[in-house]
Amino acid sequence: MYESVARIRNPFPGPTTVFVEPWGVPLALERGETIVFEFEAETPGVPEALRSEAGLVVVAWPGASVRATRDGAEVFLSDPGAGPTRPSTPPPSSAR
Repeated sequence: MYESVARIRNPFPGPTTVFVEPWGVPLALERGETIVFEFEAETPGVPEALRSEAGLVVVAWPGASVRATRDGAEVFLSDPGAGPTRPSTPPPSSAR
């Protein structure tokens, strides 16, 4: 089992939203607050944290599940193994 933890703190002077992808779940984050994201998967990977015009975005790697907590209270729990899946690789093609 592969695990990773990401702590996301609101760096903005006011409230913002953290979007948990690929589930599209918005989580409110007040100024100075931190949400802890715990990722787990059967395959190795790394979560991503991005800044967007709409707020912050946390992205799980393919096959990962995530649990998010704020001040120790759970605010989001994905279904185990329900994370994004790897796109299927198309078969090799020939130019002939």
